[in-house]
Amino acid sequence: MFRKVQDGFKRDGGFQEKEDVHRLYITGRSIGIDVLSVVHLNRQDRVILGGTFYIIHKGHKELINTALNLGHVTIGLVSDDFLKRWKPELEAPYRERKKRLEQFLVDKDGWEIVSIDDPYKKAVKGDFDTLVVSWETRKRGEKINEIRKRDGKTSLNIEVIPPVLADDLLPISSTRIREAEIDDEGRRLNPVKVNVGSLNEIKIKVVEEIFSSIFEIEIDKNMPKDLDKQPLGDTTKVQARKRARVPEGFDYAVGIESGVFSESTGPYNMEFAVIRDKTGYETIGRGPGIPLPYSWLEKIESGSTLSNLLSETYQSDQEGTVDAFSDGRIKREDCIRTAVIMALIPRLNRDFFFLDEE
Repeated sequence: MFRKVQDGFKRDGGFQEKEDVHRLYITGRSIGIDVLSVVHLNRQDRVILGGTFYIIHKGHKELINTALNLGHVTIGLVSDDFLKRWKPELEAPYRERKKRLEQFLVDKDGWEIVSIDDPYKKAVKGDFDTLVVSWETRKRGEKINEIRKRDGKTSLNIEVIPPVLADDLLPISSTRIREAEIDDEGRRLNPVKVNVGSLNEIKIKVVEEIFSSIFEIEIDKNMPKDLDKQPLGDTTKVQARKRARVPEGFDYAVGIESGVFSESTGPYNMEFAVIRDKTGYETIGRGPGIPLPYSWLEKIESGSTLSNLLSETYQSDQEGTVDAFSDGRIKREDCIRTAVIMALIPRLNRDFFFLDEE
């Protein structure tokens, strides 16, 4: 893909530097960093990419434009027979899909469209230098290189395009456009559906507040079964994940769990938040650690809970440990809010975090 150099990023292959102010692009997408010395690609690779191209959406445009910047591009367009085997639910004749591609490419140079009957043969057998793939199809690129290596051919450079996101921070796809969730530019056409894995009013309030500040939402809630009353250590994160199960028809699920941890500096209470979307992508955040007395840790390890200890120690109702211990200066709601926002950070800055995704 690319490797970092002193003044920016360098892809494998020829390049030249130019002393000027430019915007740095990585795999075709701007990360918004202005640099004085930037790497320019100066190569003419033989490039291949493939797809159905039932709809030419924003993600497809990113894919194709990136490929055209690398050299002469062969676009493998799924044949009618292949489409019937691969995606039988689609009624999109090859002739019509090819015409749409040609319309998009009409003012661009250095391309050809060929029919493909399987996802591997053309890239495996052909004389190419580079394969351009989306983030979602990168595993197919790895498979192509495995086959080429087995057949004694040189491996292809694989250029992976970061996820191209819609307004709802989920990847743009033809399926989502067909189902009228988004348009071809990624604009959301209906409310984002969010499920909270809790009946706790504070948790629901915080999630609704934060998500509705990003996009229009519909929110629901449920309570998972088989949860420990007082999680300890890593069980906290496990239970937050259990709470973050995405129900059918929902876009996101949020699981929030409060647990007790013990380190050399002493025991503490902490909120964990897990946000999972319908693609399976999961992000985790946590709130501040609230110090606890060692005597409380011993009682919790013997079967008590923070809720019970708070009730035994304080006569009036307390929102949480942090509310009690800080004399109301910090609310549990603040800790939950911090955890949820921390879990959102990789999603709000996915150009920086996408390489960390499995």
